[in-house]
Amino acid sequence: MTVKIEKVRTGRALPSLKDAAPAEAPAKAKGESAATTAKHKADAAREAQFKAITGLVRREQNGIKEPTAGGLCWLAWQACDKAMADLGRTPTSGEVAVSKYAAGLNATNVKVEYSYWRRFHGYPRAALPPIGLVTKADKRTAVQEGKEA
Repeated sequence: MTVKIEKVRTGRALPSLKDAAPAEAPAKAKGESAATTAKHKADAAREAQFKAITGLVRREQNGIKEPTAGGLCWLAWQACDKAMADLGRTPTSGEVAVSKYAAGLNATNVKVEYSYWRRFHGYPRAALPPIGLVTKADKRTAVQEGKEA
């Protein structure tokens, strides 16, 4: 099957099938590679120089970058680490937000950073047994027992 690309009066190329985009990508990359390679090398050199001067290195795991050391987000991550060490399990966002380690931090920011921290480390969501949770089956049982008594 062949793929045709038709030009419209506006000058845009419209592929007739989706398979056309991967076929054209290498051709464009070959033409632009010389110009963009120099730019990428310059950017990499600038970034390496910045890291060497400041000592700031941000790791990336599971698609999440850790926050820069010394910021408020970093303090929230430290509160998450300390809460996990105290509890011995993955804490909930609420437990971290009210912990003594998160005192003085914005509770909403701590909860947001908790989710990034958890995904960065690959921790599962905290699984706690429901306390005082009444299900529909429990309500039905209570209603039936009330009618019988």
